[in-house]
Amino acid sequence: MAFFLLFPPESTGQSLDSIPEIDKCVTLLEHNLSSFPRSYPLRPRWLADLATARYTRYNLSGQKEDLDRHILHLTELILLPLPSRFGLHVNIVDAFHRLADALFSRYHRYHQKSNRTEDIESSIKYHRFSRELPLEAFGIPINDVTETLVLALGSYARSGNGNALQSIEEMLALCRELLASRNSEYYPTNPLVVLSISVATEYSRSQNVDPLDRVIEFLREAVMACPPGLPQIPLSLVRVLNVRITLAANCGDDLEEALTLLTRVVSSDTLDNSYTLSLVRSQAFALAAGMASLRTSEYPSAENLERAIALCRSCLDGTSRDSSEIGDRGRSMIVMLLEACLKIRFQYFGLTDSLQQADSCASETDSLLLSQDPLFTNFYESASGKRVYTIEEVELKIQYLQGLLSGAQKTSSSWHCVTGLGNWYKKKFLITGDMTDLEESINYYRMALSSFPVDKRSASFSCLMLGELLLRAFDRSNGVEYLEESISIHRRILEMQASRDTCFRALGRLSLCLFFRWLLFSLAQDLDESMDLFSTAVSDQYATVYDRLEIACKWASGSRVSGHHSTMSAYQNAMSLLQNCLVFAPTIETQHHHLVAMRRMSRIPLEYASYLISVGRLEQAIEALEQGRALLWSEMRGLRTSIDQLREKKPELALRFAKVNQDLEALTTSISRSQSETVEVGEGAKDGEWFDAFGRTLNEQRKLLEERDGLISRIQELPGLQDFSKTLSYDALRDAASRGPVIIINHCKWRSDILILLHNSPPSFVPTPDDFYARATKLKDNLLETRNKYSPGSRKYDDALRSTLNDLYTLVGRPVIEKLRELKVPDQSRVWWCPTSVFCSLPLHAMGPIPSDDGVEQYFSDIYVSSYTPTLSALIQSRGPKVPTSDDPSLLLVGRPNDDLPAVWKEINAIRTHLGQSAHCLVNEDATLEAVKEGLQRHRFAHFACHGNLEAGKPFDAWFKLEGDDRLTLLDIVRSHLPDAEFAFLSVCHTAELTDESIADEALHLAAAMQYCGFRSVVGTMWAVADDDGPELAKHFYRSMFGGEKAHSYKRSARSLRNAVQKLRRKREMKLERWVNFVHYGA
Repeated sequence: MAFFLLFPPESTGQSLDSIPEIDKCVTLLEHNLSSFPRSYPLRPRWLADLATARYTRYNLSGQKEDLDRHILHLTELILLPLPSRFGLHVNIVDAFHRLADALFSRYHRYHQKSNRTEDIESSIKYHRFSRELPLEAFGIPINDVTETLVLALGSYARSGNGNALQSIEEMLALCRELLASRNSEYYPTNPLVVLSISVATEYSRSQNVDPLDRVIEFLREAVMACPPGLPQIPLSLVRVLNVRITLAANCGDDLEEALTLLTRVVSSDTLDNSYTLSLVRSQAFALAAGMASLRTSEYPSAENLERAIALCRSCLDGTSRDSSEIGDRGRSMIVMLLEACLKIRFQYFGLTDSLQQADSCASETDSLLLSQDPLFTNFYESASGKRVYTIEEVELKIQYLQGLLSGAQKTSSSWHCVTGLGNWYKKKFLITGDMTDLEESINYYRMALSSFPVDKRSASFSCLMLGELLLRAFDRSNGVEYLEESISIHRRILEMQASRDTCFRALGRLSLCLFFRWLLFSLAQDLDESMDLFSTAVSDQYATVYDRLEIACKWASGSRVSGHHSTMSAYQNAMSLLQNCLVFAPTIETQHHHLVAMRRMSRIPLEYASYLISVGRLEQAIEALEQGRALLWSEMRGLRTSIDQLREKKPELALRFAKVNQDLEALTTSISRSQSETVEVGEGAKDGEWFDAFGRTLNEQRKLLEERDGLISRIQELPGLQDFSKTLSYDALRDAASRGPVIIINHCKWRSDILILLHNSPPSFVPTPDDFYARATKLKDNLLETRNKYSPGSRKYDDALRSTLNDLYTLVGRPVIEKLRELKVPDQSRVWWCPTSVFCSLPLHAMGPIPSDDGVEQYFSDIYVSSYTPTLSALIQSRGPKVPTSDDPSLLLVGRPNDDLPAVWKEINAIRTHLGQSAHCLVNEDATLEAVKEGLQRHRFAHFACHGNLEAGKPFDAWFKLEGDDRLTLLDIVRSHLPDAEFAFLSVCHTAELTDESIADEALHLAAAMQYCGFRSVVGTMWAVADDDGPELAKHFYRSMFGGEKAHSYKRSARSLRNAVQKLRRKREMKLERWVNFVHYGA
């Protein structure tokens, strides 16, 4: 018993692994201490053992009393008179170190939330003192003490007491010391993490971190020296980079560096599956998703958008709904970011599944917001436009925020209250239209700028919103004071060096404001500055091509209205950007969606041409129309550029260029998908990327385009190939008129004109009346509305068509015929129509009736043999060098006779009568998709007699009905390469008709697709075909086409169609719409 009185189990090395054993030991030690005087030699040893026992008990019980006793016993031990402490080898240095650690633990466990800092202040003081002691002599690594001192300083800095910046400075110096002492067995991970957290915390409180740049440079050194398997270190650097990103606003380099580091972390295969590293990975994903979304906002591009979507999805896939890895707030933020990105993707590319996924995100966001801070939820709802609120709901939101704001201190939360109120009053104004509500919105944004400490990013956001509201107020009230303040606010944004995207938007709005002020006061300096700012914004390489094009269009319109000298430059910039917009989307379907979305801006080639005509530059006007119309077909034709000349000079370069074009065409004509599948999180992805199918398609397209541009640059350096892949000049375009004049009709709101392109003479100008634009628009609208309402074949439509043809003759036909005769173009000559805008839907070939001396009713096609071409380039290509073939043509005849089309058998027999064995028939069950595609490769001529269909808004889904469920779509045709093809007769409904919601100048219909894939001439239809007309027309057409010697060339197809239609017209009771329906495209 005496032995245990003097030396309890703790001091003899026996195990104390249960609370009862520890309590027994504590009782004995406390008995000893109470039984002997303070000067007793064993007292220091008993105090040391009792402190150890209490700490062991604390680790098992978690009771604060045990930790308090531990600290009390260590304090008494340290304060004992000096001579008595040297009994039985008590390590007083270790006791001092343990006391400092215990004070730090007690602060963290019990006093941090109450912000009682006595313990942490004492811990810091004791650790500083400990560093002055001979620690190594007592078996205490100095790095342990230094690490804990850094952790304590970090806690104190984050508490908001004392001088936080001074604490951070000391932490930085200590971390440098620790990093310098690293070796193969030691790396100061925790101190570096705490340093970064402390810097981020201090910024969030004061927006003032003086040593920020030095901390970033130091952490960069730490990352360079970091061994594998420690993702906390690059994550720490990202954390402080994020501070500077928020401070600086203009932050491209920091964003790129942070995203590179985060991608390395989340794709690393050196991480184990411990909870800590799993948490680090989840946090890295969340940071990466947030920063990628920020980059999409600051530097908008399709590539950045896809990376943000991939990282958001990966973050959400890698963290469960119920996990605490990023928390509900973190998850809700990532879901919101993904929702926003998916909506932008839908706006860019029209991917409907992206919109559905965005709606799914919105539902999850609503669920997550239920558990969030009401202020956060309210602010999100105020800034979101995803739902419509009633006036009662808006007023309740306003009341809630006003209640929070009253009496509140001026903090970042107050800024959110004020900004939220500005947003809600804007929503209220959009409901009520009451200027008082708009004024309230403006006043709250003024308050947000003047009264609350916020970072530069938030301040620039407030400025941008205020500037927009003021411009809206000016538009509503014509109050010049609003305009003046809006000008000042937008100038302020540019002066504060805000983010690139914010500055771009400020430039655009300031340009408009100054232009409006010029309209009011005619100050020349306002106009000049407005045009200069437009030019600056258009040149911003960091903005999207779409946004720059929108600015360029406004610049062109404003400069033309004002007569400013920059008009030509504005139009040239707009034309260049319009072409670049096409490759913004990776596939032909998404490119079409993008063009439809910017329908208003797609008219810029017509406007530019009208401007050039107005200043007498007719040849340049023709070049502009060619450059800016049928962009999709032109882009696809560019991928089939002839490389014969290049092959002679550089065969290897020609081979690579052909391969890149082939790959790019296959990608461009692929079906757009945006499935949300990603690389499995945790497996790692190649190059650290997690893209879905659409994201991978876009990235692959960008790589191919970059390589193709590089190859073109190399090719253009070769002798004789400097014009390779460039747009055709006027001298080249005039070859389109080598077989007859081409009549170009430019339909534009500024002015409309008719130009006649001639092969060996300058273009000829045909004047038009001032109301030409409005009259033509009305003709097209009336004709299409009547067709949609009453359908072809009805009396109503026949009357509407007759009126349209008569008015068209007056508007276009008469002046064109007069000009052609003035130019000595003989009657019965071939002419080609190259229409724009509404004229793409009007039957120009059938204008009339034309008065005649003998009283015989005539139409335009009776005087001149008419064909159409979407562009001059398409016509030139259709006359290109021909591959030698046999003189005897073979024709692929695809027919689907059934109850709906009983006359198809007669049509098939009529063709067989004239072609005999040269007609290869695929009828009914033989007309499968594969058989038709294979047959098109083998035959020079093709004739389709089956059902055709248009899909509204989806021109590439237009199709020919084949066997069973098989369909030959426009996209199938586009993918085809038919170098031997010559002529196609499409005796099918709607083959030359534009789908609803399509762009007229893109000429996306089946006839144009057949011409693109290789057919030099195509007969199509402008609307539904009467079943009985097919056999009659085919009989007369093929009799004319194949009659006589050497008559079976595609070059006779236009005249043969005209002759056949004339015979069809002579049939008794033949309605107008039945013969007008048929049109000829190509050579």
